[in-house]
Amino acid sequence: MKNNSLRKIEKIVLKVLSLIIAIGLWIFISYTLNPEITKNFNNVDIKYIMPEDNSIVILNEHPLTCDIELKGKRNDIIAMSKDDIKLDVDLRYVTTRNKNFKLEVKYPVKKNLSLVKQEYETINLELDDYVNKMVPVNYVIDDLSKEDEKLLAFKIYPKNIKVSGAKSEVDKIKSFYLKFSIDDILKKKDDNTSKIDITNVPNIELFKPESTSLNKEFIKYGDDKVTLECLFLISKKVNLICDKNYLDSDYLEIASQSLSSEQIEIVGASTVLNSIDEIKCQPILDQEVSSAGAYKFLVDIELPSDVKVLSKQDVYLDVTVKDKLDESEL
Repeated sequence: MKNNSLRKIEKIVLKVLSLIIAIGLWIFISYTLNPEITKNFNNVDIKYIMPEDNSIVILNEHPLTCDIELKGKRNDIIAMSKDDIKLDVDLRYVTTRNKNFKLEVKYPVKKNLSLVKQEYETINLELDDYVNKMVPVNYVIDDLSKEDEKLLAFKIYPKNIKVSGAKSEVDKIKSFYLKFSIDDILKKKDDNTSKIDITNVPNIELFKPESTSLNKEFIKYGDDKVTLECLFLISKKVNLICDKNYLDSDYLEIASQSLSSEQIEIVGASTVLNSIDEIKCQPILDQEVSSAGAYKFLVDIELPSDVKVLSKQDVYLDVTVKDKLDESEL
């Protein structure tokens, strides 16, 4: 009985010793053949996580990469590459526009790695709202003489261009101006053509901005094509007439009337002017006609749509008013 008990004790002691030796060997091998080391990972890409609606934009210069140092078992560290590491700056739930944002380092935790140090713990960002705005488009034509201006009509479309970008920069833009030369227009004129289009202007130039500090880096345009329509006009002299139905009186009537100018020169498209031989006008009754006598009124010229007077001039109507029943007619 005694021998059996000793044998059992010996077996237990042997097992414990074997376990201790195994653990010791494992520790020895681990620390000798696979020790803990540190390694630098340089230029790891930083990902800035933006809101899904892209409602913000980063204005200031900010780092795109970061150097970090990790610690772990030699075999695990050697097997690592910088592509296994994720560096995130989360901007999805921003409540302020200028602060230090945390740089979060993510690496394979299951390999028992630990972060020793990182180049940036926080990153200072200046943020702004990302907005859209419709901006009117105008045009400037260099070397356009007064004579050419009278015989040309222009239309530009689209009339507005969508501008997107940082609110602080977009707010500075009040309008866009496209620059043309009169030579660009006249050299395209054909004797049989009354209208031409100048299209596909690649560069939309901001002319006389409200602020000279406009940073175009944070602005983009929604359209890259703008059309300037040029209509070549003709001039024509037409008769000016004035009806006598403007005087409504039971005891007065118009004895005579005459216009200071019997004709005016108008400008418009040939298709419109060819059908016009006379233009009506109406006196502006700025004084009361209550008795017989001589009156003088400035007249309002009733021009058709898309027709204008070549040279602006005031036209007057001289009117002689008499009693309806003169003594000679009694």
